[in-house]
Amino acid sequence: FLTRISDELQASKVLEIGTAVGYSAYCFAIANDNIQVDSIDMMVDHKETAEINWARCGINNRVKCLVGKSTEVVSTLVKKNKKCQFLKLGM
Repeated sequence: FLTRISDELQASKVLEIGTAVGYSAYCFAIANDNIQVDSIDMMVDHKETAEINWARCGINNRVKCLVGKSTEVVSTLVKKNKKCQFLKLGM
């Protein structure tokens, strides 16, 4: 589903809040080779697990995990004028 949406929207920049094991970011990343996914999670162990999974899938160059509170990380991204075309909120 996420891959299809990314493909149909031709999204090149995705912001995901809630990384977990990295599966959603993976689904976005395989939609096309030009996509960049920024994923935010509060837990370092989620980042580490996701990065291992992304490396195994060969997408670690298109996906990165930012650790911290989503409100603070998003605020930093806004200050850096980083934009996204698709936002996915995890629960």
